[in-house]
Amino acid sequence: MKLEMENISDRVFYVRKEIAKCNQSEFGKLLGGWTNKAISSIENDNNTPTQPFVNAICSKFNINKEWLLDGVGDMLIPDIEDLDRKRFNAICKGYELSNFQREIMYKFWHLQTEQMEFLVKSVSEILESENRNEKELDTELKHLDEDITESTRLLREASEARQKGTLQQKSSA
Repeated sequence: MKLEMENISDRVFYVRKEIAKCNQSEFGKLLGGWTNKAISSIENDNNTPTQPFVNAICSKFNINKEWLLDGVGDMLIPDIEDLDRKRFNAICKGYELSNFQREIMYKFWHLQTEQMEFLVKSVSEILESENRNEKELDTELKHLDEDITESTRLLREASEARQKGTLQQKSSA
């Protein structure tokens, strides 16, 4: 569906009235806490929408960002949600994910690229830290094993020496 609208304020108004079908206050809440004053200011072309505001509209209502910003292209992004859902379910089934794991994957699947990159970096740092800790633990266990082996050898030698001393005392007697 192509709609010719003069500016972004007209397109924001259209999305709110025709797609979201709500007042400014409800629209702001749907987008993550924007005030009705902020919505009004944007719709009246007094303020330019911020990038987070634009992203919220596009994400929440499946709006083509190019259309929202510049009036170019179709208003709605082609509905790939069903295809995404099928691919998502196939992935979850293939890996035999638990409900908890599916929930995590679903939320990850819907993050913005920057958020995904941050999360992957954070998890990688945690895993690297765990690997370092495991290597340190392995090294400590190896040293402990060597100490136990040495202690066992010394005890055996002491026991053998004691037995020889006892045998020598018996044979002398």
